[in-house]
Amino acid sequence: MEPVKAPAPLVIISSSPYIHCGSTVSAAMRDVLLSLLPALAAAVYFFGWPALSVILTCCLSAVICEALCQKIMQRPITVGDGSALLTGLLLAFCLPPELSLGLAAFGSFCAVVIGKQVFGGLGSNIFNPAHLGRAILLASFPAQMTTWTMPWSTAAAAAVTKATPYTDAVSSATPLAALRLAESAWQRGLNVDLPSLSALFWGNVGGSLGETCVPALLLGGIYLLWRGHIDWRIPAGYIGTVVVIT
Repeated sequence: MEPVKAPAPLVIISSSPYIHCGSTVSAAMRDVLLSLLPALAAAVYFFGWPALSVILTCCLSAVICEALCQKIMQRPITVGDGSALLTGLLLAFCLPPELSLGLAAFGSFCAVVIGKQVFGGLGSNIFNPAHLGRAILLASFPAQMTTWTMPWSTAAAAAVTKATPYTDAVSSATPLAALRLAESAWQRGLNVDLPSLSALFWGNVGGSLGETCVPALLLGGIYLLWRGHIDWRIPAGYIGTVVVIT
């Protein structure tokens, strides 16, 4: 008597997604990287070559750390999908312009290895890798992470540089820090000038590399909306909430 054979399954259930939209990880990462190019150009324009050095260091370190980590953990090397490059760029945009390159590389290591690969790689991490890298840098090196420099194109920075030709950078407070100091001064009856609205809009103020220039960020957001990577309801709801509260 022949053994009874199990019937062939009519439906094979596999892991999601069940319907593919045609988009790939590398294509999505490429679009996000393209959307950040205006902010990158603005960072280099306002903060000069030190900004470009920090950006290149973070990006290169992130790619190398991911490749080495995946090699050691015997996983497929996936640096070609652009996710490590994007992590490095996002981390750089969260850093001060004059941060040492060693700390920038260390931040990329923390972001990729601790924030991403330890949890299983892309899609399995529970934290944003770039933000985790910045958090570790801020907790470990608070002085270096809160030392801001003035954009070289400002009149004040140009005056200081002209008076002292060997000056590398001119320290400056971020707009929020300046507002806090100005409020304290106003309470004592002192008059303190704040950055103009045009300076705040165009990005000619102190801050992290990727946060100061509003038009560059808006261009990137519009591009991602056009490509369908983000839904307008999320940023509109967030910004609208801030407008209502303030």
